[in-house]
Amino acid sequence: MLRKKGSRNVFIGDLRTGPEPVIKELGAASFRRIHLRPLMMVTGYHWNKDVAGEGSGTWKSTLRDAGFEVYCEKEGLLEKEAVLDIICSHAG
Repeated sequence: MLRKKGSRNVFIGDLRTGPEPVIKELGAASFRRIHLRPLMMVTGYHWNKDVAGEGSGTWKSTLRDAGFEVYCEKEGLLEKEAVLDIICSHAG
């Protein structure tokens, strides 16, 4: 859906498949700076341990090992005012 709307700099991965498919796409697109953003309502254990953590095997460390400059955002979707506005507009 994002590609159809013209977004060429957004890549979505999931914990089950890991970062390798995304790394392949990123390499083909010639991106070197990555911003990891959670596509989850709240962040917590999985985000901190499996994605944004400093330990080996996390998305962050795997992407860095692959030569990418990685920045991690820690806010979940419910911490974003625009998302809350959308949710609240449907609650009324």
